[in-house]
Amino acid sequence: MMRRLIPSILVAGVLLACFDDAPIAPPEERSTIEPEPTVEPDFSNVPDPSLLAVKAPVRMASTPSGRLLVADYHQGAILRVDPNTLQPDQAFRVDGKPSAVALMGDRIFVANATSGTVDVFGSDGRWRYSFAPGIVEHPTDLAVDAIRRLVFAVSGGTNTVKAFDIGGEVQFVIRDLWKPTGVALDANRQEILVSDYGEPAHGERASVRIFDYDGNPVATILGNAGMADSRFS
Repeated sequence: MMRRLIPSILVAGVLLACFDDAPIAPPEERSTIEPEPTVEPDFSNVPDPSLLAVKAPVRMASTPSGRLLVADYHQGAILRVDPNTLQPDQAFRVDGKPSAVALMGDRIFVANATSGTVDVFGSDGRWRYSFAPGIVEHPTDLAVDAIRRLVFAVSGGTNTVKAFDIGGEVQFVIRDLWKPTGVALDANRQEILVSDYGEPAHGERASVRIFDYDGNPVATILGNAGMADSRFS
């Protein structure tokens, strides 16, 4: 009986020794960054019945419930609109002309064409802070990456797209553009898609320009070579 056990014990000991000496594979790395839960905007604490009409919508963003946040340039307001009736049920004023709106967590980012700033409001429609004075000239659009907490702003006055953290610090700038008008993100691929109006005087056709998060060009989708004045806006 002992003769049968000894080989088994030896084999088990060798296996344990080999196991102890073998390198242990590190656990699979996973991102610890989680996007902030998006809060449904509610402006009921700052009612203004005079704003409850859509007059000059320029940009939109969707809310968790499927409503739309609409930047109304003429009224200087952000409207919350029912997508079924296309009628606003709530609104708040902006001190200037809003040219774009984006939603991240409990923050509403508004591009202010009058002050050349990005104004940040709470989900209740109350102003919190502003950033980028003199950095974003003639802002025309915004996009946000909720995972990495980045805000991308089109600066029409400098023909650039600038990436900020949510505190307003510039992270990087995309400069290889003619006349950018709109911006969208593919956060999973970490790519920025910019609608470029083009420049006919230099023979530049309208295009969608794609960049990575380091600001490097990835691809270009050229517009139709049709009418000489056709553009992407």
